[in-house]
Amino acid sequence: MIVHGEAAVRLLDSDTDADTWSALLKLLPQSQQDVYFQPEYVRLHRFEPDARAFLFVYNDGDAVWAKPLILRPIPESYGAGTGLYDIDAVYGYSGPLCNVQEPTFLQAAHDAFDVWCREQGVVAEFVRYHPFLGNEAWDSQAVEAHIDRTTVSSEIAAPDEMMAAFSGNTRNMIRKSGRLGVRIEAVDTVETMSLFASMYKMNMDYVNADPYYYFAPAYFEGLAALIRERGFMLVARHESDVLAGVLFLQGRRFLHYHLSAADYSKRKTGTTNAILFDALCRGHKANLERLHLGGGTTSAKDDSLFKFKESMGTHYHAFYIGKRVHQLEPYTRLKAAWRAAFPEQAKYSTRVLCYRYRDSA
Repeated sequence: MIVHGEAAVRLLDSDTDADTWSALLKLLPQSQQDVYFQPEYVRLHRFEPDARAFLFVYNDGDAVWAKPLILRPIPESYGAGTGLYDIDAVYGYSGPLCNVQEPTFLQAAHDAFDVWCREQGVVAEFVRYHPFLGNEAWDSQAVEAHIDRTTVSSEIAAPDEMMAAFSGNTRNMIRKSGRLGVRIEAVDTVETMSLFASMYKMNMDYVNADPYYYFAPAYFEGLAALIRERGFMLVARHESDVLAGVLFLQGRRFLHYHLSAADYSKRKTGTTNAILFDALCRGHKANLERLHLGGGTTSAKDDSLFKFKESMGTHYHAFYIGKRVHQLEPYTRLKAAWRAAFPEQAKYSTRVLCYRYRDSA
């Protein structure tokens, strides 16, 4: 811990400081105590062997600014030199947390973070902000933030009220699923995760998904343990067949539709609608306020996944992403070496961490 007067900088590790990390989150408004900021979730995203999951904390008295991050060493073979790092975001929604909106405090927090990044050798940074919090406003102006896409949420209310608010077509889809004999069940994530992971991979192969959306078995294992404590898995069954499964993450106020998978060879009309309605009903019992459905696979307004989520939603949200180059010289070398070695990956060149895309096509 570095202390300047009453102000202090702390770097909390998701493994060794998890209790302190969790306790600090409880000092923030409930809306900021969402599952995506918890140490158990952030640590799942240490995809590289040497990656570390941290919460950077700046506080001055009771005023707190905190930012979860994945710190990754940049291999010397990438062509930028030694002792360099980058910062990546978790899958989902993240960004800074803050309980004070006073400009002087925010600037002091940003300055402290900049000093730490320079001392650590951070070259570049990518951030995904939380659509419910608008927390891109709490980050440094040096971060280039822009809207990536629109996401959708559904306000949680009594089941009859929610059903009445749906369009006639959506209500028919939910009811038709039941008439077809589809049953929605909550299952143990640890016991069912291997089946879900297998279906999920087949789905990603089917849509030729970006490599980022593929997860290693260790990720699903960790996710199963997390959801057992902070969420639930729903599956749709027809007779002895599992048609689809959806993983939901639960925070203090919000429920999140996290990942889904389906057996396309066993499709039944209205299956996913029925799963989401069941999740909404469970959210009502848990006194949650909103189910975040997320966005589409693209930013297009006619994206089919977005249109489906829109049919179950009540509110729209702007999802921002942010990027920042902390050290221009090594970053320029990184990008030039990557372009020369992997010209087939040029489609990723607008991403700030583009040099991480290194698999040959």
